[in-house]
Amino acid sequence: MQNMQRRGAAHQSISRKRAYMLNIDHIAKQSPPLQSWEWPPVAVASQGKLDADFDAFMAMSSEKQREYLKQLRKDPKEHSFLLHEFLGIVSGYFFGYQDSPLFLDVDDDFEINIQKAKIVLEREAKDYWLQLPETEEIPDVETAVRRLREIAASNPSLSHPLFPYLHNHASAEGLRVFLWNEVIRNEVVDDEVAMLSVGMQGLMKVSTVSNLWDELGHGTLRNLHTYWLRRLLDGLGTVEDFMQYRTTSRPWFTKITTNIFNILLSRPGLKFMKYGWFLTNEGWVEPHFRDIVEGMNRVGFVSEDIQVYFTAHISIDPIHTSELIDGLRLQVPALRPKELGQIVAGAHMAVAAAKAQYDYVYQYIKEITEKNTPAQAINANDPQPVEEG
Repeated sequence: MQNMQRRGAAHQSISRKRAYMLNIDHIAKQSPPLQSWEWPPVAVASQGKLDADFDAFMAMSSEKQREYLKQLRKDPKEHSFLLHEFLGIVSGYFFGYQDSPLFLDVDDDFEINIQKAKIVLEREAKDYWLQLPETEEIPDVETAVRRLREIAASNPSLSHPLFPYLHNHASAEGLRVFLWNEVIRNEVVDDEVAMLSVGMQGLMKVSTVSNLWDELGHGTLRNLHTYWLRRLLDGLGTVEDFMQYRTTSRPWFTKITTNIFNILLSRPGLKFMKYGWFLTNEGWVEPHFRDIVEGMNRVGFVSEDIQVYFTAHISIDPIHTSELIDGLRLQVPALRPKELGQIVAGAHMAVAAAKAQYDYVYQYIKEITEKNTPAQAINANDPQPVEEG
């Protein structure tokens, strides 16, 4: 009798769950108009000079790679440019889309070499280029939560002048270029959030998967957040113009946050840092996106297609920030000091990487706006400071 009761309860539980699961009819009937686009909108990996440079770098021993980067530090602009262009190639390989240097192929020797180069480049970016603060001692969960809230409430990326500038001053062309780069920066955000959950357990996994389910539109294609990016891209002009910009004019510094986050996503030993990184990023989405939406209103980018990605996140992301904090705060068993220290270090890493990117993008958008110049005419890989008005 008890076995029958348990089986009956299990069947009832399964029936309830089916109401929240996808079914074949639901899947088959989904075909929103922009779904036919290739996504992400990347170019097939090129075989240009930079790839030849990267091939030469991969061919070096690890010791020579480290020495090469150390010597390159004497020229900070060239060092930053090559570091992030090379890490961008690694990111393409990591996600495996058409911009991968090894798309739908397997080459053991190449993959051994790119993994070796990846480790050296990531060490250079994390330990030298970012200029991170000293690691904090975090003895318990309460201290970790307090520090995360302090960092989220006051940091130079949260209050960066880029966003008031977008709100009040950026030209339509400047905003278009900024928004194109937002599409690029977030085009595989669902992959990133899926990887965020790897290595997490308990409430921390639940909190990350809650975010992923939102990213996936609760199972509806037209509500995937990357589908909203398709709508944004479609509303900003032709895909051909976007691809021309992406392949010929996109500056290296728009890759910073993606490159650095991918270090955390792909290195198991840093897995708790990615949680602190993501939590901190979620915390500044709402105020930043409000400025972006007001800037779009000012220049006439007012269609729902263009704005939906931003307006939706203004209400969604504060909830996810709270979920991520509570997932950590209530995690059982509680995390140990080393794990907690990684989470707080990840928050500092998010702030440092975002500030570096925002500093460059701020100068870049100001130059496009104040010179009334198309983005293609700007020497974006050598941005010059613009005097404050």
